[in-house]
Amino acid sequence: MNRAPLPKRFVAATQRTAGAVLGVARQARLGVGSLLLPPACAACQVSLAVDNAESAAPSAALLCENCRDELGQGFSACPRCASRDPGTASDGRCMACRDRRFRFSWAVALGMYEEKLREAVLRTKLPTEHSLTATLAELLWERHGERLAAFRPDAVLAVPMHWWHRLRRGGNGPDIVCEVIARHLGVQSAPNLLARRRNTIPQSTLPHGRRKINMRRAFRVRSSYILKGARLILVDDVLTSGATANEAAATLRSAGAAEVVVAVLARADRPA
Repeated sequence: MNRAPLPKRFVAATQRTAGAVLGVARQARLGVGSLLLPPACAACQVSLAVDNAESAAPSAALLCENCRDELGQGFSACPRCASRDPGTASDGRCMACRDRRFRFSWAVALGMYEEKLREAVLRTKLPTEHSLTATLAELLWERHGERLAAFRPDAVLAVPMHWWHRLRRGGNGPDIVCEVIARHLGVQSAPNLLARRRNTIPQSTLPHGRRKINMRRAFRVRSSYILKGARLILVDDVLTSGATANEAAATLRSAGAAEVVVAVLARADRPA
């Protein structure tokens, strides 16, 4: 992907935040400073044993054993739309997406949007939960990193939040997920590649039939980027109907991207 100069202030804020969060994770893993502040589980806040943290992988550095098991549980999913136990039609295609036309090629998810993972993902929307967000991103990489790496992307980007919601919330969790995945892949992190054209109605408040309409022409590619032939990973927190990811992927493809895949923290059952 060719990239024209982008004002550094847009990228630097996300990289500083993600870098600080990952630094905390490394510090917890190595036990640095544990005499003053013993590491605690990012999900349940129980104190972690320093001896265990020293040998832990990055995804486990800020999680106790119970939370790691619950948040990292796998599930049987469609390799195209990441639906749970989708079943197959007579032609072998997924019943959940066989009649859907996506502008992204495929999607992966850490787990289903329910129980403990649902609680954790909701917490990632808070500016005080960056450590939890980074830890979930590490788990996502641990589960699907091999497939994402085989895709050989040029960059990783996040589904953007409207500036007003970002101002009110204090940040966008997918930006941190974007940075973590990009660092593992050794490619460019471009959380601000896409921008919201307008302040859309929250998808979670709408029935399935209205979600596609709500997202129509909701995004634009910032003029600082040239996407001709680019292979991109688009990250978000939750994938439900696929309307948001599909509209974002369509915008990227229209701007010249060759292929887009989606990686999310959680997959929700499609609403009625």
